[in-house]
Amino acid sequence: RVRRWAFELGHQLDVFTTEQLMQGAQGDVDPWIRAVCAEWLLRTPDPGVLAALLDAGFVEARLVAVTRVPDTSLSDDALSVLLVDRAPRVRDQARWRAHRRGWDVAGFYRRTLTDGTALPSVVVACLSGLAWTGDERDIDAAVSRLQHPSGQVRAAAVGTVEARATSGEAVSEVEMTLDAEEYTVTFADIDGAVFNVRGCAS
Repeated sequence: RVRRWAFELGHQLDVFTTEQLMQGAQGDVDPWIRAVCAEWLLRTPDPGVLAALLDAGFVEARLVAVTRVPDTSLSDDALSVLLVDRAPRVRDQARWRAHRRGWDVAGFYRRTLTDGTALPSVVVACLSGLAWTGDERDIDAAVSRLQHPSGQVRAAAVGTVEARATSGEAVSEVEMTLDAEEYTVTFADIDGAVFNVRGCAS
């Protein structure tokens, strides 16, 4: 609390340089300080400052950057990376920015899933994105990953099936694919019914 008070006072007295705020946003141990330093950087006249936070190591800085960076400073390549960010909140904002540009976001996720070398975190981001933006065409892609070695991928696949299938489809697709062994995923389908889905944990 003392450090937070000191940062607030320092900001009020305008003692922090842009470089110091960048350091705070990108690497401070306190998530509150990381977030407020990123917010304070919004007042800097150089849009490149916020753009530099798009690949910051902590989610607080990336979230402020993807939400507030001007369109002219957000390249298509950078937006593509943010659409598969490991943080759901960042992906949510990236989808909003992509929709504003007229992107086919579901198509982007489908194309990315065809990359057999994609990291599990990217597969999770794509499946989660299709749960929001896809349709029934994406059920097969989700079902094919219900036995993925990564538990996070399997959980995301269940979520996509849940979001894009009817209750009967969701149960039959999942039960046909998962082995009833070591773990249980509980989810409610679109009709509100609750199912326990069991499978092998990694």
